[in-house]
Amino acid sequence: MIEFNGKLEDIGFPKLLHKIYLTRDTFSVLEMAREKIKKKFFFKNGMPVSASSNVLSECVGRLLLKQGIISNGIYENSLEIMKKEKRRQGEILLAEGAITPHQLNDTLCLQIKERFLSIFTWGEGVYYYKKIDRIPEDIFLHLLNPADVILAGLKNGYFSYDKVDSEIKGHFNDVVVMSKKPAYNLDDLNLNPKERRILSRINGAASMERLIRNSKLPEKEALPFIYGMVVTGLVYFKEKKKDHAFHGQRSRISAHDRVM
Repeated sequence: MIEFNGKLEDIGFPKLLHKIYLTRDTFSVLEMAREKIKKKFFFKNGMPVSASSNVLSECVGRLLLKQGIISNGIYENSLEIMKKEKRRQGEILLAEGAITPHQLNDTLCLQIKERFLSIFTWGEGVYYYKKIDRIPEDIFLHLLNPADVILAGLKNGYFSYDKVDSEIKGHFNDVVVMSKKPAYNLDDLNLNPKERRILSRINGAASMERLIRNSKLPEKEALPFIYGMVVTGLVYFKEKKKDHAFHGQRSRISAHDRVM
């Protein structure tokens, strides 16, 4: 049974990931496509646990090669064995003694995370989400925190800054408020000291502009973080009373106040 589907550009991957998390479906899959690229993401209780892709650069061998763990010769040899024996590349490299179990495990975890992050760069595409009876037994599982994935995608530039700016700029004068019943535990997120500084200054009275000005972060770093906190429902905006001429408009942050 299809739960929901649509065009990625109508929702954006950050909101889509959070929407799936809120379903808390026991087992589910998200299929995504853009031109010839196809990806499939598996979830358990709304949490990302695995991903598959037809993109060659995201295969285990390429990631091991990129990390300098194997040589190009070893990589090419493993491809030949794959074609002949129809075995998985990681299994072959492990059997050949080219990598250790620990290196394979770490690379498989990295593979899942990178496949999720790569979708943040998609400006368009289609998605198809549905519940399933179980997750295939033959795939590698690695539990990810949806909020961490969302914040990583936003903070590390995978998601368009222009998109973030267009969705959040109208709230520069609005007060930022911490959610009383957040969907995620803040202590479970990998926040850096400057991000925690922003959160510590959310007191129910400070506007987003003031938070950014006092955060010691450039606007291009602070905005994606705050947007991620809004998308995940950890904070929300409370509109200020219309008591000044600039209400609802983005006020300017002076060159002196900006951290460049």
